[in-house]
Amino acid sequence: MGDWIGLVVALVVGLPLLGAAVWLDVRRRRRLEGPTTGQEGYVTASEVDAMPAPPAESPREQEGATVVPFGLADPGFASADGSAELVDARVLVVEGRGATMRELMIPIARHKPLVVVAKDLDREVIDTLVANRKALRLPVLAVLTPDIEEIAELTGAEPLDVTDLKAGHVPEAALGRVTRWVSDATRSHVLT
Repeated sequence: MGDWIGLVVALVVGLPLLGAAVWLDVRRRRRLEGPTTGQEGYVTASEVDAMPAPPAESPREQEGATVVPFGLADPGFASADGSAELVDARVLVVEGRGATMRELMIPIARHKPLVVVAKDLDREVIDTLVANRKALRLPVLAVLTPDIEEIAELTGAEPLDVTDLKAGHVPEAALGRVTRWVSDATRSHVLT
């Protein structure tokens, strides 16, 4: 019976002592790490608006590029010099209205960098793309033009209807390709 008493005493004294040591260690570690602020990886809209434009990278004009008379869907896509550039990009030409971020998620996830060309995009979609470009450095641009056929022909893209996007039907062959795409507020330079 003496052996059992020693075991019970060791457990009664040892377990609380072990618990106190762990608790003190966790407290000390928290103090060393400092306070946590907000949720990691989450950026609010006001924080995105306050972010500076990405820095300008290099000279934008490209010899041999086709200049088209339409520019960025939102100035938030532009870098500090007022233009935005994507190199070796895919071009998604959206035909019709009503494309949402849900429909654009598949092409954005699969094809980086990506230029989205459409006659019209919802303001919410444009704002979300701008926020992702600023906060996550997502290589995506949105360009609005009434003449999507010109871009489709120039880049080799096949215009996809919103219903195709909703069904997740975005074949690689339907996307156009450009060596370099540079846009500012009023025009775009497309090098194929």
